[in-house]
Amino acid sequence: MLLTISPDLKTLFLSSALSRGTFLLVFLVLLTSQPKARYLRHWTSALIASTIGLYITVEFADHALLPLPVAFFSYSALLGSLVMSWTGLRLFYGRAVNLCVIPLLTIFPSVLYVLGVCLDFREQLLLPMIYAIAALAAGLALFEIIRTSGQRLLTPYLVAAAFALYFLALAVPGILILVGLLPAAINISTLPAIVFDQASSILVYFGYIAMSSERATRDLRQQATIDPLTGVANRRGGHSTLEQMYRRRLRSQHCSVILADVDHFKLVNDTWGHEIGDVVLKGVAARLVSSLRYGDSLVRWGGEEFLIILPDTCVGEAKVSAERLREVIAHSPFSTGATELSITLSLGCASMDAKDLNYEESVRRADKALYRAKGAGRNQVC
Repeated sequence: MLLTISPDLKTLFLSSALSRGTFLLVFLVLLTSQPKARYLRHWTSALIASTIGLYITVEFADHALLPLPVAFFSYSALLGSLVMSWTGLRLFYGRAVNLCVIPLLTIFPSVLYVLGVCLDFREQLLLPMIYAIAALAAGLALFEIIRTSGQRLLTPYLVAAAFALYFLALAVPGILILVGLLPAAINISTLPAIVFDQASSILVYFGYIAMSSERATRDLRQQATIDPLTGVANRRGGHSTLEQMYRRRLRSQHCSVILADVDHFKLVNDTWGHEIGDVVLKGVAARLVSSLRYGDSLVRWGGEEFLIILPDTCVGEAKVSAERLREVIAHSPFSTGATELSITLSLGCASMDAKDLNYEESVRRADKALYRAKGAGRNQVC
């Protein structure tokens, strides 16, 4: 004889509450280590809201309809969990969030529901409204993930799959209630609904944690390859780009480099101080970046030296680009507040030769050309 065990709602709620509590602890740890990550605050709020909504669902599972105060909090929590997930995803992907949208999609629909009940509107019309807005929020969360091309991890797509299921699980019952094929009651299929919600929420919140950890790791890698003063690639980051260009050279594609040095930079520091020197370096980097062609790269090579990497460029074209960059800096004085500083660059150009054993040989040739430019009077290209 087979023994079958049917879990009751309380047991399922306890199991779900324990898993959500674990996720909440992880989110709090992540928030402590990444206090500026606003998306984590939204996802933590979504987790808390969904837990509140689940608790109300279990406590009032034997009610066909919720008491109005309970309905207000229940639907606000349900909508809040989905809306805060959506806004968290927008922030995660670097998109703006209008905070006014949050109460508009959470509290306002719940207020409309309560008013509708007070005005004797049919539950068959009011419940589908809540389902529709919840499905909209799930659909928006799904859209935020799939609109971001170039995903290298599987995790975001798993989260997207969970929101796709949420969308269907909310949209289909809402439509069926509206057309009269399902009763307008909250307790329909409560047990399967909670099982589905528990499985989906584990997928979603585990995905959020994985995505957040991946983002933190990527940011650390970027910090290791970005110069903190100028915001351009540092020498370590430049080596990676140069290696890519060297491989392109092996495929018979022209690549060139320009090594630029700020003329008399020590004099600027000695006369005006290192703070003004930093202003000059940041200004030079910004003007060079804005003047580069699409695909070119700027690297702070060290001190007051900058390396420009030009793919698909022969040395003659590199010299034309270097002359243009020299003029940009020479014709744009730097303001120090009290006066204006005229800054110039000396630049050396070289191409990656077919006989080069590595990319460093082309950089050394550019360095020799730079010293010729400085020895010939500076503010010129060699």
